[in-house]
Amino acid sequence: MVDAPWWNRRKRNRDGVSGVGASPVIKGDWRQRRREFQVSSASLVKVITLILRRAGLLHETYFGSDLVIGVFDTGIWPERQSFSGRDLGPVPAKWKGECVAGKSFPATSCNRKIIGARYFSEGYEATNGNLNETVEFSSARDSNGHDTHTTSIAAGRYVSSASTLGYAKGFVAGMAPKALLVVYKVCWLGECYGSDILAAFDAAVDDDVDVVSLSVGGVVVSYHLNEIVIGAFGATSAGIFVSSSTSNGGHGGLTVTNVAPWVTTVDH
Repeated sequence: MVDAPWWNRRKRNRDGVSGVGASPVIKGDWRQRRREFQVSSASLVKVITLILRRAGLLHETYFGSDLVIGVFDTGIWPERQSFSGRDLGPVPAKWKGECVAGKSFPATSCNRKIIGARYFSEGYEATNGNLNETVEFSSARDSNGHDTHTTSIAAGRYVSSASTLGYAKGFVAGMAPKALLVVYKVCWLGECYGSDILAAFDAAVDDDVDVVSLSVGGVVVSYHLNEIVIGAFGATSAGIFVSSSTSNGGHGGLTVTNVAPWVTTVDH
């Protein structure tokens, strides 16, 4: 008996919503389309203004408390104060994931803020050969800094006396300072491959995250060939909110990417 297509194999998530089962496309001869992570800078004035308000959605949701955000990017530097697990409550009982250890990233790198971490490099290595571990960590640790930056924007904790080389001192915080984080490293040496992104989407659905955030793009193709669109559709069907960046392409036709109707596209 032939299995049904992966998009027709349904499972029930925590809210009783039908979700997409694991995708065998990540195990087969999927075309390796290379993408790039996207550098962005948040509008700090708007962010700080939102945080300082004494009323509104941020306060009503207790600063994102117990929300689980899965971030697809270059990994994380867990020692940063923005990701401290100090004084946070226990990991939610709904959490189904794990903290995968690797080079310079022991399981103790996870805490009550970073509750899970995984890394996916099979697509990258199928195209480029074995990972050069002299310049990149074979783990969820960030060697680039991009994911550490974007993750702190999404859910970094309050940090006082922050500065850049001693200048512009003040406090910093992410948009949901009390949200919990799961790291899915899919980008290696500036390149993010479609099969690794799809594998991360499947893992995020299995782990039961609430939100997927990714700053990856750069390729405009039809929906049925777009790994982010396909993975996001499966995640959305499973009750996960998917947010993505637009692009760094600049002015011109087809420079805005990740515009599928089931993806919330954010332009900083």
